[in-house]
Amino acid sequence: MKLIIAIFFFLSLALTSFSQTQMEMNQTENDKYTKADEELNRVYQQILIDYKNDSTFIEKLKISQRLWIKFRDSELEMKFPEPNKRLYYGSMYPMCAAGYLTELTEQRTERLKKWLEPTLDGEGCNGSIKFRELPKEPIIEKIGDYKIQRLLYNFTVLKDFKTENLIVKIISIDNLSGSAGFSNGEITNDVYFAVSEFGEYPNQNLYKISSLYNPGIENIDLSDNDKPSFEILYGLSENRKTLKIDLTINAIKTSR
Repeated sequence: MKLIIAIFFFLSLALTSFSQTQMEMNQTENDKYTKADEELNRVYQQILIDYKNDSTFIEKLKISQRLWIKFRDSELEMKFPEPNKRLYYGSMYPMCAAGYLTELTEQRTERLKKWLEPTLDGEGCNGSIKFRELPKEPIIEKIGDYKIQRLLYNFTVLKDFKTENLIVKIISIDNLSGSAGFSNGEITNDVYFAVSEFGEYPNQNLYKISSLYNPGIENIDLSDNDKPSFEILYGLSENRKTLKIDLTINAIKTSR
C-alpha cells in the first residue's frame, strides 16, 4: 500500500511539474506577443504623426489596419479551426496561438516600417511613402525585432574553419523550452551550416539539421579542399550518437 501511495505521489508531482512548465511556456510566448503588439502600435502611431498632413493617406492607412486585424484573426482561426481549441489542440494551444500571432504581428510591423525609413527621391514605386534623406549621423535606437533578439541571444558558434576553396561556419540555435521532451524543460538545437566559396561574388548555401540534443563538432578533416568532413555528436552524455558529415558547396551528406 505504501508503494502504491509513493508511486501515485511521484506521478502527481511529475504531472504538476509538466503543467507548470507548460504554463511558463504559454506565458513566455504571450509576453512575446504583447511586446510585438506594442511595437506595432508604436510604429503605427509614429506613421500617424509623420503623415498627419496627408489626410487621404491617413484615411487609407486606418482602413488598411482595420482590415489587417480582421486578416490576423482569420489567419489564426484558419490555422486552429476547431471550436473547442483547448480540448482539440491541448494545453499547448495558448503557446502556439501566441507564437503565430507574434509572427503575423512582426510581419505587419516590418511592412509598416517602410513608411518611416529613408528613401531615394524620385523612385516611381514609392507611392505614399514620402522622401526622407539618409541620416548624416549614426542613429542609436531600441529595436523591437524580437526574432533578431532571440537569434542573437540564443545562437552559439559551434565551429568555423576554412579550406583553400571554402569558408564554413556552423552555429546552433536553441529551440523552445521543453523541446527535448524531458519534464525538466531541456531544449534541443537546430544546427546550421553556412558554406561559401572564395571569390568576389561567392556561391553561398545554408543547410540545417533540426532538433539535436546537446550537439558538438568533432574530428574535422580538411584534406579535401572542396569537401570538408566532420562529425556531429549529440544526445545524452551516456549515449552519444554520431552523424558523419560530408559538406560541399552544393550538398550536405550524412551517415551514421
